[in-house]
Amino acid sequence: LLENAAGCDSLITLSLIIHPVIDQTIPVTACNSYTFGGTPYTTSGTYSHTFTSVYGCDSTVTIELTVNQSNSGSETITTCESYSWNGTVYTTSGIYTAELVNQQGCDSLATLNLTILPASTGSETVTACDSVTWNGTNYTTSGVYSAVLENQLGCDSVVTLNLTIHSSAAGSETIVSCEPYTWNGTSYSTSGTYFALLETVHGCDSTATLFLTIGQPYSAVSTITSCGPYTWTDGVIYTTSGTYHQNLQTSLGCDSTLTLTLTVTAIPEMVVMDNGEGLLTSTVAGAYQWVDCGTGDAITGADEQEFTPLENGSYAVIGTTAGCSDTSDCILIDYLTIEQLDVNDITVYPNPFHDQLTIVFPGQTAHMKITDVSGKQLATMDVVSGEPVDLSALIPGMYYVTVHAAERIVVYTVVKN
Repeated sequence: LLENAAGCDSLITLSLIIHPVIDQTIPVTACNSYTFGGTPYTTSGTYSHTFTSVYGCDSTVTIELTVNQSNSGSETITTCESYSWNGTVYTTSGIYTAELVNQQGCDSLATLNLTILPASTGSETVTACDSVTWNGTNYTTSGVYSAVLENQLGCDSVVTLNLTIHSSAAGSETIVSCEPYTWNGTSYSTSGTYFALLETVHGCDSTATLFLTIGQPYSAVSTITSCGPYTWTDGVIYTTSGTYHQNLQTSLGCDSTLTLTLTVTAIPEMVVMDNGEGLLTSTVAGAYQWVDCGTGDAITGADEQEFTPLENGSYAVIGTTAGCSDTSDCILIDYLTIEQLDVNDITVYPNPFHDQLTIVFPGQTAHMKITDVSGKQLATMDVVSGEPVDLSALIPGMYYVTVHAAERIVVYTVVKN
């Protein structure tokens, strides 16, 4: 409350606005330089400046300045076919730039000096025998094969192989020859396995094998003595002695000459005759063997032309002359009955005897035969009734005495001491 000039009270009202003075510190980050208060700053630091505010008041502002630098760089790249850089794929050589932001957030100019080297392709055609090794791999069949190699610039090089494989050949033949055989320009005269290295039409090795058998002509002489007609290997029946020939082939197809020297010996025809009194006589032969037709067995000791059976049966004789034999028909003896062996009116004594044996029988003479226990005939003779018979030539033992007298046949068993 004041007093005005008139001395009167004067009420004055003051509307007051107070504007503060601004003093502050501000952190600032800039790239390359920063202008503050009209002054450009290129280095980091703390800088102050007094400004007049819109209200006319002084204001001091301090900045803590960090200056980050933009940067630039370049790289030189040599690569094959294409190169991806900063998100772009380049396929031709050139100089390329890109504005980037570095890790401080400032512009960064990058330059790429790029050289693009080309890849290469190629092919080769190969013809080989059996197999070929290409690029470290062994191939045995024809085909088209590819490999990725490195050319002289260090880039991929795709090489294609057009491959033709021809096989070597191997063959064999089996030959049978009756004379020396010429094969591959060489004459072979002995059997064996032979080899030759030839060349196929494609120039590959061809191994030929020859299995050779050399057959020899064959000749043989057979000397045969045959009892009667002889049938030779030619199927012909020969009835006379002589020398015969036959031309054949061996199993290998070679000539084979066979010669037969043949001697044909006649077979003695054996016939047995029965005198009706138990005496069997055969035709003449070199040797004799009487057999029992019932059993087929040879009769031990019965090896003379005459044979006296000791019992009824069927008998035959085998006659052998000059190595040839013939068997007679069997003859049946069935009349040696009990009645024929009746001894009531024929007496033989003494028994046992020493050197002499006496036979008494009806009539004047009789026929006597001495055989051993095997049936072998030892002696035959005509005797007079009651007169001693000298048998001193016999060795001690048991014998059979067969007496044919008075239409009787009597067989006695006697023993000589």
